[in-house]
Amino acid sequence: MAGSVYFESPSIVWWILVPFGMFLTSVTYLSPESICYLGPLGEFARWLGTKQPGIAAVIFYGAWGFHIGEALYAVKACSDRGIEGKTKWKWVIQTFIMGVFSLSKLIRYNPKDS
Repeated sequence: MAGSVYFESPSIVWWILVPFGMFLTSVTYLSPESICYLGPLGEFARWLGTKQPGIAAVIFYGAWGFHIGEALYAVKACSDRGIEGKTKWKWVIQTFIMGVFSLSKLIRYNPKDS
């Protein structure tokens, strides 16, 4: 089946920005005092984690929750499109890491068009 091998990856820019954002979000909530100098972004993250931990917690749990939810939805989206096996798990792992930038490519894929 042609759909079973379809795989597309987001731009390298997203591969840099999204994992860095998830890392910074995690450090901001879990260990804000360990944030090294990142200019104004680092200062803001440190301030957010130390002075507004409730907001940092909402962002942290929200971001991780969305990524987990998107990965779970990718399982269903792959099955709906006939993508199985290793290719399906590539989509799931990539979507867990990249979130909407991966999931949007999967959702746009229509096996009937190829």
